[in-house]
Amino acid sequence: TDIVLPDSITEIGASAFTGKYIAPSTKPYMGAAFTSITIPASVTIISANAFQYCRNLETVIFKGAVTDIGASAFAECVSLKNIDLSSVTNYGASVFNGSGLESVTLRGDAAYGKTLFQNCADLKTVTFTDGSAALGDSMFSGCTSLTKVTLPNKITTIPSSLFASCSALTEVNLPETITTIGGSAFSGCSSLKSVDLGDNVTTIGAYAFQNCTSIQSINIPMNVYDIATNGIFSGWTAEQTINFGYEGYQAFRLYGEKLLSGCAAKVDFGVAK
Repeated sequence: TDIVLPDSITEIGASAFTGKYIAPSTKPYMGAAFTSITIPASVTIISANAFQYCRNLETVIFKGAVTDIGASAFAECVSLKNIDLSSVTNYGASVFNGSGLESVTLRGDAAYGKTLFQNCADLKTVTFTDGSAALGDSMFSGCTSLTKVTLPNKITTIPSSLFASCSALTEVNLPETITTIGGSAFSGCSSLKSVDLGDNVTTIGAYAFQNCTSIQSINIPMNVYDIATNGIFSGWTAEQTINFGYEGYQAFRLYGEKLLSGCAAKVDFGVAK
């Protein structure tokens, strides 16, 4: 079933097509029966919850330039595998939370809400265009099939829990512009093989690399002066190595026991960027 909207509208209103509760059912939020919708060129805004729980929705076609998508607009759209987001510059929270998306290309100059793609279990690859986008906390947390991410080339912060529990993630680029690694940013990324922290990194939050058990070694840059004192490397094993620079020794001397709480990794002070 397809829906084609009239060219006269400029906005999809809040909860316009959201799924309704149907009981009794093991999947109570089945959504409307349509599988495809074409958004006319006149529409620039899709409001909050507009298509939430539309579990049968497979295809969304933007005829024009949609710029704003509200909170949870496509949340739990489990049949939606692909969508063109090249024109979108503003996202609310949890827009695609729990959806069926498999791959997305995102603008590097957009503003992203928290938990945007949280628990998208089928999402495998994410690519950003160049820019200094503002990423949201927990934006990809729980994306258990995510293997590769190409981040915007001018961002300065990896937000809290950005990739938390992305257990299949093996590769992510960290631009040289990064200054802050937020708390739990990579927590539970058990398949991540390496992280290259650039010279501009000054801050690392609590539990940032917790249970990243596939990283052979990590170099902590000399410029890091604000480092959390609890659980950054908890879960690391004796086969892993943490390299502090000479200047990093001072932080280690003051906070070493807490820095390595729950961590069995080797510590070396001979290597730093």
